[in-house]
Amino acid sequence: MLSQPSSVDHAPGTRYAYSNYGYLLLEKIIEKVSGLSYADYVQQKVLGAVKIKRMALGRSAKSQRRSTEAPYFSGKTGATVLDTSGTVVPAPYGSFNIENMAAHGGWLSSAVDLAKFSTIFDGAGPLTAASITRTFAKPSIGVNADGWYYGLGWQVRPVTGGMNTWHTGSLPGTSTLMVRRYDGLSWVVLFDQRDDPSGLGYGDIDSLLHKAANAVTTWPTTNLFSTYGL
Repeated sequence: MLSQPSSVDHAPGTRYAYSNYGYLLLEKIIEKVSGLSYADYVQQKVLGAVKIKRMALGRSAKSQRRSTEAPYFSGKTGATVLDTSGTVVPAPYGSFNIENMAAHGGWLSSAVDLAKFSTIFDGAGPLTAASITRTFAKPSIGVNADGWYYGLGWQVRPVTGGMNTWHTGSLPGTSTLMVRRYDGLSWVVLFDQRDDPSGLGYGDIDSLLHKAANAVTTWPTTNLFSTYGL
């Protein structure tokens, strides 16, 4: 970022743009203020509050991947960033530096743990009611024509009865979706590729899951986090 022009593209407060770098800057602020590494702070202060024990930051080198980590698939390749050889590798296995992406896309998680993470924003974790309200508050700029906007880390769509909040993400070898609905339903979808040979888009799952959820008239009340989340 130091190589970028020192002038800003737009006057502050006049235009919204999603910024991965903003999350990396936040990572450094967290480390400066807390005196902890970013990973330790998140694991101790955030994930620990809802008893998530397995989430960890990923590694670029295949040899450093966790034994429980899913394999990743991609039809794309790229030059390795692990050394200066220029060796062409499968895109998910060394074509980008995931360590440098820690705060904007570096976490490894299961769908169960991400579902548990979403409960933080229902008041189950370290956030206060005021913090949660600020997270989903409508900004002064950046509201789309149909009313949805990006809050503090979540996309937000006001709907009758409340709001739907969600976030997507993808890297070579992954495509993800996490949704919290106005009616208390939440779901997480994790794919292990994003460039399917069929050409079909992974984003299509979003509307289909809303349709499926709307067709259910009675939901069980059993809590299975203790069974699948440890």
